[in-house]
Amino acid sequence: NHAWFFVDNKNHLSFGELCLNTKCLKKMNTPKPTSNSVEATDDKSTAPSVAVFDNPQKTVECRDRFILSNMPMRVEGSEVLQKRLILLSVICCIETDHREEVFKIAYPGTKDIYMPFAIEFLEEIKKIPAKKLDEVIERAIIESAVHIEGDVLTALIEEAGIKLSNEVVVDEEYLKAMTKNQLTDFIKEMKITPIFGEGMSPAKKGDTITAILADDLQGKMPPTLAKSFECE
Repeated sequence: NHAWFFVDNKNHLSFGELCLNTKCLKKMNTPKPTSNSVEATDDKSTAPSVAVFDNPQKTVECRDRFILSNMPMRVEGSEVLQKRLILLSVICCIETDHREEVFKIAYPGTKDIYMPFAIEFLEEIKKIPAKKLDEVIERAIIESAVHIEGDVLTALIEEAGIKLSNEVVVDEEYLKAMTKNQLTDFIKEMKITPIFGEGMSPAKKGDTITAILADDLQGKMPPTLAKSFECE
């Protein structure tokens, strides 16, 4: 039998409680006498219209509870809100150091500002015209792929159509971890012919690595070696 009301005092919000029962409401609107008060008069202008609970912290907490309880249904009914939240989720999944970089590529209209937290990105996302949201979301997803955690990307390789046994190609860092003897064995197992340029020597590890990478290694991974690259 009670209802809440809000009063915007500009500097902060105040809220109070109204009883829907007539007798109770009348009692709430009747000022309590104090030792310093003069005898009550019939001047209604001196009586408070409601009992106001002026507590900024509790006001904000109550406001947030109201918003949280109402937002899901509002988001469900708004395609634009859904897209803005999708874009925010994409950005927040990216490694912190690359979030602003990806967002700027996805939405070139972004100003050069520091955006370390989700709320800063949301403020920028709110500025994107509704008709451009699909384009920005698509671009952000594509650009974010290289910055998402490796385990997440690895879990998607099957759906991405990546077949490691046929496609995986070793890189320079992988070869640098080998000894010179291991590099020799690797060349034999891969059945490749390192391409040594002028001035390069097989005796030098760095030259051998450069020569290996100069060959086309795509699809040459032997089954025994490819097995070690498989994802569990």
